[in-house]
Amino acid sequence: MALPRTTVLALALFQFLATECCDAQTIFPYREGTQWGYCDSLKRIVIPVQYSSASIFSPIGIATVGKDGKYGFIDTTGKAITAIVFDRWSYLWADMTDVWKDGKVGLVDRQGRMVQPIIFDGIDFVYPGPFALETGELWDLYDRQGKKLTRKPVEDFILRSDLLVGFKERGLWGYMSRSGKVVIKPKFQDVAGFDENGLSAVQLKDKWGFIDRKGKTVMPMQYDETRHFQPEGAWVRVGTKWGLIDSSGSVIIGPRFDDVSYFKEELAFVKLGDKWGYIDRKGATIIPFLYDYAFDFSEGLAEVCSTDSSCGYIDKRGMVVIPLQYQVNFGGEFYKGLAEVRANDRYGFIGKRGEVVVPVRYNSVADYNDFSDGIGELVIPRDGGDEEDEEKDVEARRFYFNRSGTLFYKDAP
Repeated sequence: MALPRTTVLALALFQFLATECCDAQTIFPYREGTQWGYCDSLKRIVIPVQYSSASIFSPIGIATVGKDGKYGFIDTTGKAITAIVFDRWSYLWADMTDVWKDGKVGLVDRQGRMVQPIIFDGIDFVYPGPFALETGELWDLYDRQGKKLTRKPVEDFILRSDLLVGFKERGLWGYMSRSGKVVIKPKFQDVAGFDENGLSAVQLKDKWGFIDRKGKTVMPMQYDETRHFQPEGAWVRVGTKWGLIDSSGSVIIGPRFDDVSYFKEELAFVKLGDKWGYIDRKGATIIPFLYDYAFDFSEGLAEVCSTDSSCGYIDKRGMVVIPLQYQVNFGGEFYKGLAEVRANDRYGFIGKRGEVVVPVRYNSVADYNDFSDGIGELVIPRDGGDEEDEEKDVEARRFYFNRSGTLFYKDAP
């Protein structure tokens, strides 16, 4: 159940953005040809066009910029936080971030000072907790001032828990405190992070159960798969069917669904047979099982599809609010009133009444492309290009836009 390290970093960044970022972008990355600078909402240049790539500004007022294949950080006046010397793109969203040179990684803070030298082989961190650094194939835990917390290195860490840190030693998983003290000795095949209920799913003899923060078994190892607890409960799989339990292990919904999702806005989309519908926390069907695809509710609306090419949005009564006229777009949730949609294998953004804000004629920058930080991002497609051509020169075709649909690149329509 341990996630790939890049996935953990991405989840940590998403969690931070979702809780900390706001719709306060006043300076926008602006592209002129293949070069980037920054402008205001009226496209007046604020920081000269001089970079080969540029990110949005983080909540602490720092952006990542690139030149000649190297990267660094600037503030909202264009002043350099660091020199543009690092080999990989990274984001300075909080108090520090990773920086890479010649295959090695270190940490730099928001003032541009090195917290850890660039001598390590890997890094894992979750805002605002401790971070792990790899030397060879072993890992040590550090606090955010750079002090080593572990007495000896371990094989791996799981840092996504707010309570205890999962660690792997001699092929087995246990937990330590965020100060590096072993709390639960390694004995599990696999573990998940502790949730807000103080429980973690663990695996023994190929079955999953739950333990508390002292390592006591709260629910026996009897499940084939588990999901994290939410206020509504935790999904557990028995054989091929999913059900819901509470934090004492009592059954809320017996195992009967073929697939499930986390609850969002009081509803979860679940699969019965080959169709998806929506249920409440007690298992009552709120929206019938009619759809080939269904997705989370966001801002009161959810994307649903009767076929791959008949997708739109419904409200919590199951009423169609935006007609089923688009192609399936995984991750087309509403954020700050906008959602990405797909038609004819091209992408754009719409408002909650279905009005087109950015025309549906661009490429998407990612599988999950949203408007959660007050600015969106798309890519101009190549005329007549095949899939391989579309992957070329993306920086020269990428652009940002704001809530009103202003496209921030020269000669934008």
